[in-house]
Amino acid sequence: MDNTVIGIAIMLVSTSMMNLGAVLQKKAVDQLPPFDGRPLLQSIRGVLGAPLWIIGWLMTTSAMVLN
Repeated sequence: MDNTVIGIAIMLVSTSMMNLGAVLQKKAVDQLPPFDGRPLLQSIRGVLGAPLWIIGWLMTTSAMVLN
């Protein structure tokens, strides 16, 4: 396989992972209770405790590494 084809394939996978990860993170945050009036630390714990958000974060982080 040509290096250009491999590079294009990696970029397509990376871009797809980045976008899907962002969508998963958004869905996870939408399912959490409103952040208004909550202490900052409690809001951060809520986000970090959402498994869907963690999966999305791992996907976007992996996409950045591939990029």
